[in-house]
Amino acid sequence: MSKKHMKEKTISLLALSIISSSVFASSSNEFQALTLRYDKQLTEIGLNSDNGFTKGLAKYDRIIIDYMHLANYDWGSNSIIIQWDDPFAMGSGNSFLNKKGSPSKGVGAYASFRAFLDTNINIENSDFSLWSYNYFISNEFMVESNNYFGLSYEININDFIITPKIGYNITINQNNPFQGAINPITGQYVDYGTKVIRSGAAVITANKNFKFKNFEFNFNAFYESQFGRSSEYNSYAANLNDSSYGHLLRLGVQIPLSKSFSYGITLQNIHNFGGYGNNANTLELNASCSF
Repeated sequence: MSKKHMKEKTISLLALSIISSSVFASSSNEFQALTLRYDKQLTEIGLNSDNGFTKGLAKYDRIIIDYMHLANYDWGSNSIIIQWDDPFAMGSGNSFLNKKGSPSKGVGAYASFRAFLDTNINIENSDFSLWSYNYFISNEFMVESNNYFGLSYEININDFIITPKIGYNITINQNNPFQGAINPITGQYVDYGTKVIRSGAAVITANKNFKFKNFEFNFNAFYESQFGRSSEYNSYAANLNDSSYGHLLRLGVQIPLSKSFSYGITLQNIHNFGGYGNNANTLELNASCSF
């Protein structure tokens, strides 16, 4: 199977793996979707506090809205995902945020904006692609940009499509210049300044459609890790996730209601990644509309 044909067949792979969208493997060269998600926190983690050791949720239950656009071109593929995390700052479970020892003590709910840009440029006469990935987040406490550069490769085994990607990451983190950041120990605003963190980066996506009689569903998996983080990461992450290695692992099932609508469930394990500490687990429920 040619590389171009494989990419056209799997245009939905990135979206399925990242946010469990409604689209199934499609021959379309362009795709858009709007997804509503509910993120339920499952794991209490140990936190240091000014009064000793306590347990609590790293984050709170909340609603997330995603818009995505994916497209294939002669030169490769490109995807853009825009995400509003708790856009109205009305997340549930906020009582924890005011507990002593909470990583966000006294903060309350807060909204975040995220954007993901993934680009793969075909290498002539090869199944490899040049790969770049940018993950940007902004909220009232900080602005951060994670920038991956490397190679991607596509594998198709009986329509089970696996895409490993490997590269180098440069993360730039800047506290909100008007407000600073929350110290997870004291709950006070402090200015950590600008941090430049370097590491290796790896992403693996996997995707397959299944059908049993009249029942159809899509299985999708997403793994993202940063490894060998530079020492600047420890001072930035403080006591929440001060590790040279971190990952996000997602395992999801998406079930179609029609050609345009679907719903799904995804389990996440988050280890020293994305503001979470050691081995946090979440459950995500979603409803999606493609157009």
